[in-house]
Amino acid sequence: MSRVIVESIKHAVIEAQSLLSKLIQICPENLFDQKIGYWPLWQHLASYISSVDAVTSGPAIDIPAPLTEQVVKLQVKTPDAPPKTAILGYFQAIQAKTATFIDSLKDEDLKKSNDLIQPADPSWTNTRTLFFIANRAHYHLGRGDAILIRNGLEGVL
Repeated sequence: MSRVIVESIKHAVIEAQSLLSKLIQICPENLFDQKIGYWPLWQHLASYISSVDAVTSGPAIDIPAPLTEQVVKLQVKTPDAPPKTAILGYFQAIQAKTATFIDSLKDEDLKKSNDLIQPADPSWTNTRTLFFIANRAHYHLGRGDAILIRNGLEGVL
């Protein structure tokens, strides 16, 4: 069973998540609560983690206190940012879960439907899941980079 295609896509996913991890690490704590659009940066990151958790197989990742499911799914705003270390730990857990998910795939699995998608969508394949993970990482990375740059810091990209 071949993994040639999976390995080539894996590189893009891991690179996107590595850049997002770097953003979390270098972003000053005082900028973590800055809004870009409607949501603060930390909530963008929590939303990314939650969405990737929902589309990758394996046990769900525990949402760190004081966050709630409604907060990470961008259903409610909260005035208080969690400690940056909580978001970093949450992110590191999703990186590990993503790697396990990718490592479980063979090339022939890429065309299979991802049964975790709700409501069910047969066109949402494992290939689409991998691109979703990378694309969402880049989207939120761009948001975070904008905050860094607008505050006179060097961005990640």
